Amino acid sequence: MMSLIVTTQLSAQIRFGFGGGYYGGRYYNRPYPQRHNNNNNNNQKKEEAPKFIPTVDISVGFGFPNVDKYLLPDLTSQGVVKGNYQKTGSYNAAIDYQFSRFTSLGLMGTYGTSSVPYYAINAGPSDAPIYNGTLTGWSVLANLKNYFLPVDLAKLNGYLRLAGGVNVWDQKITDANGLKQNNISDPSEFAYQISLGADFNLSPRAAVYVEAGYGKYILAGGLKFRF
Repeated sequence: MMSLIVTTQLSAQIRFGFGGGYYGGRYYNRPYPQRHNNNNNNNQKKEEAPKFIPTVDISVGFGFPNVDKYLLPDLTSQGVVKGNYQKTGSYNAAIDYQFSRFTSLGLMGTYGTSSVPYYAINAGPSDAPIYNGTLTGWSVLANLKNYFLPVDLAKLNGYLRLAGGVNVWDQKITDANGLKQNNISDPSEFAYQISLGADFNLSPRAAVYVEAGYGKYILAGGLKFRF
């Protein structure tokens, strides 16, 4: 009987829950436990990340050497060999739409000329060339660039360039009298460039780029402007 009375008395005096309870005839407030708002934390993280703004990039540069020179025909079967090359370019330009932090698409164009004299195999130092060869090439290539880091977060940013398109050739092989040799076929019309490069960002709108690869050139460099 005594145990029942004690238990009943304690139950009447101690009744707590979240928000408050009675003890000794008085009501006491009890704070609710704090809950972390994960949505607010996520929103704060999203606000800290800079917003990407698409840009149009225009680049101009110079490639060295002009790889087109190797496409001038080999005429050893006619008893002549190549002399020293003369070349111009290649000059390169590209326009790209930077639609994400890591990727851009666009068009690239190149221009270059190469020329070489052909001498008789047993020619002496003072002998005139048998033929003179000239190759002028224009190319238009679709251009894909994949950046290794977000372009708006890095001062130095590496990228992979893949480009493919068409060549337009003007090739002339002429003899000592200026007559064109018509039995010479033009090089392939397929144009390509594969390069690893890097942008050195001078400002949010300007950069210097360098590339190493193969296709239309082996080494290249120039300026890039973002709009």
